[in-house]
Amino acid sequence: MFSSVHKRKLPILRSTRTYKVPAYILCFVTKGEGVLLLNQSICRIEPFELYLLVPGMTIETSSQAVGIEYYAVVFEPLDIHKAEERFSVAPISALSESLMPGRLFIRNTREVFHRILQMYEESRGKTESRRYSLRLQLEELIQSLIKDMSMQKEDGDPRINRSIAYMKKNLRGKISLENLAQAAELPPVLFSRLFRLVTGALPVDYMTRLRVDTAKRLLGEKDSRVKEVAAATGFRSEFYFSRTFHRIVGVSPSIYMKRGELRVAIASSLGFQDNLAAIGVEPVAVIDLYRYPGMDDQEYQELYDSQMEILKQAQPSLIIGDNYHIEYRELFKPFAAHVFVEFPEWNWRVIYMTMAELVDREREAEQVLNRLDLRIADVRSALRAAWGEEKVTVIQVNHRSVGIQGTTNHPLNTLLHAELGLKPGSPVPTDDWRLELPPESLPNLETNRIFVHKHHLRAGSERVYSRMIASTSWNDIAAVKNNAVFTIPNWFLMSWTPLGRHAILDALLENSQSQRPQS
Repeated sequence: MFSSVHKRKLPILRSTRTYKVPAYILCFVTKGEGVLLLNQSICRIEPFELYLLVPGMTIETSSQAVGIEYYAVVFEPLDIHKAEERFSVAPISALSESLMPGRLFIRNTREVFHRILQMYEESRGKTESRRYSLRLQLEELIQSLIKDMSMQKEDGDPRINRSIAYMKKNLRGKISLENLAQAAELPPVLFSRLFRLVTGALPVDYMTRLRVDTAKRLLGEKDSRVKEVAAATGFRSEFYFSRTFHRIVGVSPSIYMKRGELRVAIASSLGFQDNLAAIGVEPVAVIDLYRYPGMDDQEYQELYDSQMEILKQAQPSLIIGDNYHIEYRELFKPFAAHVFVEFPEWNWRVIYMTMAELVDREREAEQVLNRLDLRIADVRSALRAAWGEEKVTVIQVNHRSVGIQGTTNHPLNTLLHAELGLKPGSPVPTDDWRLELPPESLPNLETNRIFVHKHHLRAGSERVYSRMIASTSWNDIAAVKNNAVFTIPNWFLMSWTPLGRHAILDALLENSQSQRPQS
């Protein structure tokens, strides 16, 4: 049964203090770190961890616990039993064998955080219907935790688990499909089908990935050698190992070994340099070879020459490029090793973490993402308080057309509507990232605020913008009538990096405090 949910901060103490837990509490830590004693056991507290506290548990704090903030979901587990048309209610001594008191080692921390945040925001209302909704949300949260913990104990199919255990045990030897099928006690053909169904990969691909992941760890050890790592991970030759490693990771094993010491250059039109800046890495050069609309041949040649000269002077040992620079692969070869980080299904986080791995800053990158998620939660609450049910529409005007942003399939769309929970205006696409229209065909938008970006100004976006605001429907829009049209920088580009997303959050907060259009 749901009781309450609070946002709390542990007081800074000069001496130790002991608390006795009075109820069942799910505590999600959002900020701070330190050491506590949970039932006399030392527990290191860090952000984005979940703890289950039960009645009678003791917590001893000290001055070593600094600035710890957390969300606390208080509840009471009950057993409802029906016998002879009568119900009896009694407390439960344990939630589940999967949920033991103390830290819960959950896999999808962000999903859990957003569930608790939603409960916190909804709990601000006092209506009975909201309390019923909160109880259902609590039940769903606890069931998801039980399922997650149970899956960690019995993850996947036991037959497939046996074959994976066989892979790990015999990693440096020759492993055949027949060996794996025998370990799973299945015929080879059926084993392959089941393995792909459970893991999403063919056995040979899974095994290769497992070997490469093991190789990554070994290459990070002091005095490791490529030849020895190749042998230890079951590759038949150093050459085959290097080629396979490069295909999967993007760089050679020898480059990967030096990843914390590399002179990195960035070739990007998507602001990849901000991904490195977020984790404290400054590239030796940043170039952009994309030919933007409006450039003539001579101007682009001058740009190209200057950018290549910057690259030459920087003498990088690794060039990290985006999709727009793949065509320059051959040109980069004389300068340095290079890797192109492509974006899978608009997932900017995958790009960010891939780049962090290439410079040996994965832990720092995770901390940046955690802080960003916490900031988004704070801004979400602030915008909800300021705007309520107001609708927001984002438009990008380029030199050819007007684009109305949708609610999915782009980092900016997911930030605004999924993460910040802003209400989209209508009509906007819900199954595509943008709706492209001639400026004269702009629909009568039902929206309270319009954010406009003028893209490729030199190519003529200003002219298209003038045609848009002269259209018959423009002046009938509520946001236009209320002087709530705001010019923005390139949020579409900025949404691909943590620093850019922080800048968008800053702009939204500033906008929520002022109704004046931004120029």
